[in-house]
Amino acid sequence: MQIHIHRDGQQYGPYSLQDITKHVRDGTLTPEDLAFYEGAADWMPLNQVPGISLPTAHPAPPPPPSIHAKTATTQSRHKTVKEAYGSMKGLGLFDLIPGIRDLPYPVRLILAVIAVALIVIFVLPRIF
Repeated sequence: MQIHIHRDGQQYGPYSLQDITKHVRDGTLTPEDLAFYEGAADWMPLNQVPGISLPTAHPAPPPPPSIHAKTATTQSRHKTVKEAYGSMKGLGLFDLIPGIRDLPYPVRLILAVIAVALIVIFVLPRIF
């Protein structure tokens, strides 16, 4: 059987059943592209042409076990950080410097390492 394809106002073909199947599998053609073969009443989607082996859609895998059930249990047994300490906004070192949150993460990380190093070098020796 020779099949003609109609796509985007253009007609292509004829193609054999094997060629059509190969093109559908590699994504060149879609099951919704229109096809016509000798003896057909009218153009029809490829997925309605007899003899064409279309890839079957695999059902979505089942979702993993719910983590929400475990999280809900954990939250009911333990206070959240926000409940235990209140709002953490404004308590960090970087919250003292305006605009610091606008810097890229690597820059903020380097600044944090420098701040910790300065504390270790200058503050901790005086405490101990």
